[in-house]
Amino acid sequence: MAALLNIWPLIFFPISLSVGQVLFKYAGNAIAGKPVREIPTVLLFSGHFWAALVVYGVSTLFWVWALSRVPLSQAYAFVGLSFILVPLFAMLFHGETMSIQVLLGSVLVAAGVVLTNFG
Repeated sequence: MAALLNIWPLIFFPISLSVGQVLFKYAGNAIAGKPVREIPTVLLFSGHFWAALVVYGVSTLFWVWALSRVPLSQAYAFVGLSFILVPLFAMLFHGETMSIQVLLGSVLVAAGVVLTNFG
């Protein structure tokens, strides 16, 4: 049961990082083509930008909590899951395409997470 409690924050962390990246991309889209002098104002009033910062803040709290229970060398492998989730979320929320290289790389990352933690 304790191992199961330790894995949830490790899974939550890359998911929340990936959600944050999707939100940052929306904020980035809002400043695309704007003059540099307008960017701070646009971001200041961007709900996506602030939501991404909140998501990152909350995920950091979960990460620190996870590190209090799991060795860093084991926990950090889970961060690799964001290399799978970000392209997937970019495809779902931003209409981006996923190349075969990204797909194959994602498979390798997943294998690395499994090997590091369960091998």
